[in-house]
Amino acid sequence: MKKVLFAFISICLAAAAAIAPLSVSAAEELAMPEYPEDIFEYPLSFKNLTDFAVASDNQMLFADDGALIYWENQIKTVFTLESSVTDVDYKDGTFYYSLDGGETSYTLPNPVGDKLPENPEPDKHVYPTEDEINVFEGYHYYYTNNGEEIRALFVLDEVENTTSELGNFIKVKVYNGKLYGSIKTSAGDTYFHKITGNISNAVKITYSNYNKLTEISVGDVPEKLKATASENNIRFVQIENNAFITELNINYLVSYGRDGNPYFSVIEPNNTHAELRGKTALLLCEAGNVRIVSYGKSAYIVKADCTTAPQELEFVDVGTKATFNGFSEYAHSLPYMSNATRTFEIAHNEEVRVLYKFPKDTAGIFAHDYYLIQNSDGEQGYVVAEYLNFNQPPVNESQSNDISSAPAYENSVKIVILVILVIALALTAVGYLTWISTSGKRKAVNNKNGEEIDLNDKSPKDK
Repeated sequence: MKKVLFAFISICLAAAAAIAPLSVSAAEELAMPEYPEDIFEYPLSFKNLTDFAVASDNQMLFADDGALIYWENQIKTVFTLESSVTDVDYKDGTFYYSLDGGETSYTLPNPVGDKLPENPEPDKHVYPTEDEINVFEGYHYYYTNNGEEIRALFVLDEVENTTSELGNFIKVKVYNGKLYGSIKTSAGDTYFHKITGNISNAVKITYSNYNKLTEISVGDVPEKLKATASENNIRFVQIENNAFITELNINYLVSYGRDGNPYFSVIEPNNTHAELRGKTALLLCEAGNVRIVSYGKSAYIVKADCTTAPQELEFVDVGTKATFNGFSEYAHSLPYMSNATRTFEIAHNEEVRVLYKFPKDTAGIFAHDYYLIQNSDGEQGYVVAEYLNFNQPPVNESQSNDISSAPAYENSVKIVILVILVIALALTAVGYLTWISTSGKRKAVNNKNGEEIDLNDKSPKDK
């Protein structure tokens, strides 16, 4: 039995020794938050641009390598269909596209969402032909090698009587009084061009992509947001005018990407909240190259170098007892209420010690008056003023200067008692195990004649 007990203790010690390096290793591999570079605009490129339709300079539809690309106000939406897109067109406020070599035509929904209907109804739209462009704004355009997929487009300036080659065009169309074309270079790249007279220039189309903002590692921010509350960790910053600001889903702070890694849960990543530039915000925590701030009831993530150096907030000494008049509620590690900052629970009518007050007009960032309180266990946290009932007289000066002495003493007593109980339970367990292991050898002398009796002997005795 002693060998079993020794083996059990050895296993426990080995497990404890193994846990420590694993924890250190996990901490070392923890990816710190990195706000991406402020480059969210990209050129729209094509693999094989075969057709296009133009509603305006801010709204276009492209058939590219069999896929459908809808572009509006710098937002790109790509639709991949079971059949390749053959033609696209725009007429009277509606976009059209055809599949299966032009045999079937469909209408693009208006407004355009992020998905096409699963079973759209075919339409009878007739797509324009372009065998002869003829005269357009004083210039005569014509193809060579007619009937081929790619044809050289020429332009005749009838005033100057000169002919110029514009390039190898796949298609040329007129929309809104402008001439456009899809061109293929000798390297095989395709571009979207605008033709003006005898000049053809590629149209620079850009789109915004804020997906990088959905893949910012959370690092140790969740732990920092729940750090021990203190009057000394309350600071504010000013957001600079060049900042990109992303709203966080602070109550559900962490989301997991397809790669299984934890990222910040963000709200509308394409909204950079320019209205907050120049504002003063509460600094909740900082990690990596980011700062988590709050303004009003919302929380945001912003690059650290796009904010001013943190400054401490002024607070008011209170030193008073109060009772909690709300229903079961949580204290918070910061003067900002959210799931991410919850710490310990406070019961209805629980008596607490009120340490400091942070008025709601401090730096203009609080929606409430906040108090830093301390419960009977010595835990500190923030609550809003509406939850406290100040029905106790102020404590004396000595108590106010040493607000943590009584709870600290009570905690020490509780710890000592807990240790004694653990030791007593351990000794009891060891004694019980020893008693069981020696039960086959025990003797007793309990009879009235003082004779030794073998407790394992089950035979009847003479009386």
